[in-house]
Amino acid sequence: MVFKTSGSAAANERLRIIGAGGTPGQLVVNNTGIFAGDVFSAYASNTTNGSTASINNSIGTFAINGYGAGNGTGVYGEVNGGATTSGTAVWGNIYGTATTASGTSEGVWGINSTNPAGTGVTAAVATGVRGEATGSAGTAFTMGVLGVNKRNDGFCFWFIWPDFFSQLHGCFWGKPGCFSITGSWCPGTGCGSRISCRGQGI
Repeated sequence: MVFKTSGSAAANERLRIIGAGGTPGQLVVNNTGIFAGDVFSAYASNTTNGSTASINNSIGTFAINGYGAGNGTGVYGEVNGGATTSGTAVWGNIYGTATTASGTSEGVWGINSTNPAGTGVTAAVATGVRGEATGSAGTAFTMGVLGVNKRNDGFCFWFIWPDFFSQLHGCFWGKPGCFSITGSWCPGTGCGSRISCRGQGI
């Protein structure tokens, strides 16, 4: 089933519901094809699934936006994998060959512009990105937020937090190799005498 507006030409297609094949019922916006495994997909301007390109290249650059209010949620992702969970609830991925000079690029970006209220034991916490691990680690590991940097040349960091004098939260940065939550400096594996990371916290 194909939906078009302002005429019957191919360029006027807006969305289609796949009604045949091995996985009927998939819905795609601004493209004639689907990427394997997608149930719903929306293509912004100048995008492709690897086989077919976006139809309208002036439609916009945000493929999907979610808006909430009050205590609501703009975007929510959930994976229920039982005892064999290895999925991802929300995944951000950027493909490209370079980030322009003086620019930034992020796989996942969180912004919190609220002013936290309260003081002492009632002090609120405003975070841009929050990770919370509630499982029992046993002999394994649980991490609220994990950053992996697969390069070891130039200025490469797991993650960096400019506020190195926080009294409540640890700050970790450095070359790949190790991390610390004791507030001490530690060299990274294979980094020689270079500083690998710094942890600051309680």
